[in-house]
Amino acid sequence: MTVCLPAQVADSLLLRLGDINVVASKRHPANAIHSQTVLLLDSDIVQLHKGQTLAGVLENLPGVQAMTIGAGTAKPVIRGMGFNRIAVVDNCIKHEAQQWGSDHGLEIDPFRTDPIHIIKGPASLIYGSDAMGGVVVIEPPLLHEGKCVYGEANLLGKSVNYTAAASAMVGMRLDKWAWRVRYTEQHYADYAVPVDTITYLSYRMPVMNRRLKNTAGMERDAIAHLSYTGQQCRLDGGVSFVQQKAGFFPGAHGIPDIAKVIPDGNIWNIDLPRNHVCHLRTWVNQKWTLESQTITVSAAYQRNHRQEESLFHSHDPLAVPPAKLPDLELDFLLHTGSLAGSWKMYHSERFRQQAGLDAQYQHNTSGGYARLLPNYQRITAGVYWMSEWNISRQVLFTAGIRGDIGMFSTSDISQLLGNGSGSVGVHYTPNRHHSLKAHVGRSFRLPTAMELTANGIHHGSFRHEQGDPNLKSEQGWQADIEYNLQTERFQLSISPFMTYFTNYIYMQASGNWSPYPDAGQIYLYTQAPALFAGSELSLRGRLAQDYTACQALDLYANAEYVYTYNITSHTATPFSPPASARVGVEWTPVMPLEIGVETQLVAPQNRVAHSELPTPGAVLLHAHIVWNFPIASRTGSLTLRAENLLDTKYLNHMSYYRQVDIPEPGRNIVLSLTIPFHVTIQ
Repeated sequence: MTVCLPAQVADSLLLRLGDINVVASKRHPANAIHSQTVLLLDSDIVQLHKGQTLAGVLENLPGVQAMTIGAGTAKPVIRGMGFNRIAVVDNCIKHEAQQWGSDHGLEIDPFRTDPIHIIKGPASLIYGSDAMGGVVVIEPPLLHEGKCVYGEANLLGKSVNYTAAASAMVGMRLDKWAWRVRYTEQHYADYAVPVDTITYLSYRMPVMNRRLKNTAGMERDAIAHLSYTGQQCRLDGGVSFVQQKAGFFPGAHGIPDIAKVIPDGNIWNIDLPRNHVCHLRTWVNQKWTLESQTITVSAAYQRNHRQEESLFHSHDPLAVPPAKLPDLELDFLLHTGSLAGSWKMYHSERFRQQAGLDAQYQHNTSGGYARLLPNYQRITAGVYWMSEWNISRQVLFTAGIRGDIGMFSTSDISQLLGNGSGSVGVHYTPNRHHSLKAHVGRSFRLPTAMELTANGIHHGSFRHEQGDPNLKSEQGWQADIEYNLQTERFQLSISPFMTYFTNYIYMQASGNWSPYPDAGQIYLYTQAPALFAGSELSLRGRLAQDYTACQALDLYANAEYVYTYNITSHTATPFSPPASARVGVEWTPVMPLEIGVETQLVAPQNRVAHSELPTPGAVLLHAHIVWNFPIASRTGSLTLRAENLLDTKYLNHMSYYRQVDIPEPGRNIVLSLTIPFHVTIQ
């Protein structure tokens, strides 16, 4: 986005330079993994896509996709790896919301504006088991300088499902103390799709009025943050609560029945089948910054309660409804306690070391008539050591090792697993225009509860799933390179990568039929050697700029390709993303206005796993207009965004709804307004 200020505004800005918050780069969280590809989420992207799911915002970055189910649920996929291979770290503690199935999304307020960076590639060394494919790091909020009261109000509406959303944030800084609270609420109706029928288990199901019945929902988010900053320490604490409630399309839940998809006359009601999630999270971080070292201790507790409700149905003809809560199909209650600590030592400007440890305890209770998962306990702990050495001004060398142990137990099984990881890397910067990163590492991942113990009909993924308690820790070797070129008007980034798994965990059709009628084949979790390889390309250039008239024309292009290969079955691995690209142009005709048009190109995906459907390609058109307007001493924004402008039918190969022929939402017009305020306290 172009920044161009009139002389009088620039002069006034110079008077406020004391308010700029400068962060020392050697202590930036991303610095510990300098030899890997690290993306900082641009504030312009956040503002343009405000109100989307976190994964929906991140998929605008090269190498990141969103695995979706419906209009309001998504989770990030990095370089073809998703599920529990991607960790989300929020305020120094891993966000726990994905243990029960890969169809469950993240529970994070979509209007939060905390700094975010993405590590592409293995990050098990610092973040542990679930970071085998990458990490999304949501950092603690930046503190405003001086005494002040600040905040913002957000309003958002979407046409595809008549979303009405509002969010408000207010904060205060008083010398050493600061606090901030945000509340968000959104409601949405059944969403529109550009088709009249879908196919599920060879049944042709009508989509009345081109709206998926019972896909309405609501979400409430609340978060409070308190901070104390002393001369050598900073204390952060907070609590957040997320409540989500959404319906499932009844034509893809249970045995197909055309009667289920007949409209009920109300596109806003959240009828059965539906899911309800309540996620409570509280945390505290303490950081001591001494002359040559930094010590950080973090602790958190999370309570995640998920319920899926449906009129009692069973693939077992002898089953009878339970006497209590007969419509409660699945009930999961997960308690998670986490503790982490790190010790960074700055021996000199050229040599730094970091040691750390983390531990986690989880206890899950399961209920409901489906009983997909048993009650279980999971305990994990790990320690690591990492060194950074500036061999010269141009060369940074990093190396580290980590060891982990984990225990998983139910009433029937008990499993103890251990593993290690390590990495070496180099970051070469010959001058300010060029940089080259190279990284080689070994990482691992402990099996999840679903992979070890699932046994039953999982309607979220439309199949009978069965775990294997004998699965071993997933292990992989990774290598990646990133080259960056940056000039005054041109930016180029190329990042090829390759990963070899000795025992990749995936799900495959067994060839054996479920004992339950109409349940199809049993899908088994199993392991096999597998290969992932590919590359990302990012290009941005300023075609024209008139500083006098504050006009600019920018062109950008992002492309990504992932090749996956199951060495045992000689096929692709499940949910392999197709090659894709985004090409766009942004024009600033006058200073406060930006106009953009983007073409999203998605290639056909014909390399699929056994029992997986190929997916045709698509060409989508998006557009936006952003107006930035002054309000007091701040800048507000009004954004009009059009997604899938041509109402194109698009099947997302990464979506669980792809299996039942349900396309992504149709044309969507999004209008959002952000009004900030800032008052200095004398």
